[in-house]
Amino acid sequence: MKKGDVLAKADTETAEKQLSGLRRQLDQEQRIYALNRKVAELTKDDLEKRIKKAGEQKQKAVRETEEPKENEGTEITEEPEENEETEITGEPEEFEKDLRIQLAEHQENAGYDAKLHNYRVKKLKEAIKEQETIIKDGTLKAAHDGIVSCIKDLSINRMASAGENIVVCYSDKKAYLEVPDVTVDSYRCQDYQNKYILVRGTRLDVQEFEYGAKEMILAKINGRYPNLRFLCPKKASLKIGDTCPVYFVNEGAENVLLVGNDSLYEDGSTAYVYVKDGDSRVRREVTKGFSDQYYTEIREGLLEGELVYYESSVELPRDYKPYPVHMGDYSSKNHALSCQKASQAVLYRSEYDGSIKKMAVKEKSRVKKGDLLYVIATGAGTAAIAEAKNAVEQENLSYQKTMKEMEEQEQGLKKDSVQWKLLSCKKQIAKIQHENTLADLQEKYREISKNNDGKGNISVYAAESGTVLKRYLDEEDKLLAGDEVVSITKGKSDLLLLQLRDSDNPVIPVNTNKIAGIMEEVTFSQDKQKGTCVGYGVWENNRNKVFLYSDKQGAHLSWHGESSLEAASFYVQMEDSDFVNNLPSGGYFTFNEYFLHDVIAVPSDFVKTETDAVNTEKVWSYVWRIVDGELVKQYVFVDDALSGKQQTVILSGLKEGDILAKE
Repeated sequence: MKKGDVLAKADTETAEKQLSGLRRQLDQEQRIYALNRKVAELTKDDLEKRIKKAGEQKQKAVRETEEPKENEGTEITEEPEENEETEITGEPEEFEKDLRIQLAEHQENAGYDAKLHNYRVKKLKEAIKEQETIIKDGTLKAAHDGIVSCIKDLSINRMASAGENIVVCYSDKKAYLEVPDVTVDSYRCQDYQNKYILVRGTRLDVQEFEYGAKEMILAKINGRYPNLRFLCPKKASLKIGDTCPVYFVNEGAENVLLVGNDSLYEDGSTAYVYVKDGDSRVRREVTKGFSDQYYTEIREGLLEGELVYYESSVELPRDYKPYPVHMGDYSSKNHALSCQKASQAVLYRSEYDGSIKKMAVKEKSRVKKGDLLYVIATGAGTAAIAEAKNAVEQENLSYQKTMKEMEEQEQGLKKDSVQWKLLSCKKQIAKIQHENTLADLQEKYREISKNNDGKGNISVYAAESGTVLKRYLDEEDKLLAGDEVVSITKGKSDLLLLQLRDSDNPVIPVNTNKIAGIMEEVTFSQDKQKGTCVGYGVWENNRNKVFLYSDKQGAHLSWHGESSLEAASFYVQMEDSDFVNNLPSGGYFTFNEYFLHDVIAVPSDFVKTETDAVNTEKVWSYVWRIVDGELVKQYVFVDDALSGKQQTVILSGLKEGDILAKE
């Protein structure tokens, strides 16, 4: 694809409905907020008036205690002001204090309400603009050059939710090193001093790809985080799909004397080893430096080449030959046993339990958008219509009850008083909310009853033109909600869909979690025909993978939607275009599970394991090295993913030119 290419077209009818709903929401938000502002002003004025009255009462009480009383025996009363609603109870000073606290809280809440309103209006306007853009243009265009690697599965539904990927494209001009199963929130190696990769035997320092502050806020809000990435060094010369180990070193030393930890002993604060001296062994004190799970640096007490003893129940090989260590390419193979011709099919599933009353299409027949596909006889459809109709009636009754209660309250209030004005605002708010709720319920009723004859017979029509690929049911067949009814393909495909299903054949193992990489070669077993992986399917293990990025419009977070695929799957373009149209009945496909350039790999039976006598969860791997004619136990670091039946990659512990003991 090229930047600007049309990748997908939107259903503008749906967008227009959404736009109408969003505009109605915006109108409701603004009208209700205006009324709530009026309520807030009335409440504020009333509180200020009551505070003023309480202050006057407080001053009067002070004067009465300080001035001599006159007119003894005469009761003096004040005429209440017209429309006076303020009643002072208790001590005026405490009453005034409480009122001021209420006013402060009221003003603070009003400020929060204003911010919340502005945020809602902003988001609604953004959503309206987005729908207007869809309606005006109706297309999704490529933001950059690249290759399409994944598309939304339309067999589940044709709706796109916020944050859902419709088309995923990659560009090799901006490549990263990604750690598949480690997200940035679970990463615990930020503080390690050195991070590097080994590519063709060369050490290249790497650093983490840092997401922006707005991107990470977006990830935190959604509770979804992207995988850990590293910037790819230019000197690495890696291509998409290459694998390489990443090393984390917190502290350490290079070109120093080392001994295995099982050769070290301690007597209080004193460390010592037993050194081979002819046919005897001699205790010698040493000074330790850095250490890891295998080795300890010796800063004083030993010379390079000296041999030390260690305690172990492991027996040394008795009959062996020298085996030189060398660097080379390592690969482990995976297999796909299940293949089928890929189709751009739309799968129609039943939304209700029932039976097929009428099947209007046949397999391989052409249909146009809007053509009748089938009719489902179901009581659930009638129930849904009745339920939607009842919801409308209940909303009207609820509104009428609310209005009656408010009118009864209104009768006991003085017209134009504060409480009367507040109640008037509440009546208007209730009316606006009722009108919008009613509009939503009526729209839902229209949608449900759209293709329903009122007797529970629901007609389903083609969403777009195409060819009927398969009929899963016939007339009178029973079905449940979610059952497949028909699938319609939009066009021909020259791709294969390979699915990784469990294998019963130990000779042809299948790792059901590891698909081929994009642009990776795939080989068919029978005639060695080759193809290339051009895309992947969405399934359980990659459905929640997060894509986090920014562009001129801001930060974006997306992930894959639902899929009908039940196993890890990928798409292959075969070199021979006729292969897809004449699929063989047997055979399987082979591709690289892992492939590393120029690494140290040794026969797997060279690698031994030893379990800690105290903590059985600690298991160490080692090989036997030959040093000056002597056997030396050499600890090595390996990874289960890179440990095959034939060869095992040694990630650290050996170098090219070392000599191992081959039993």
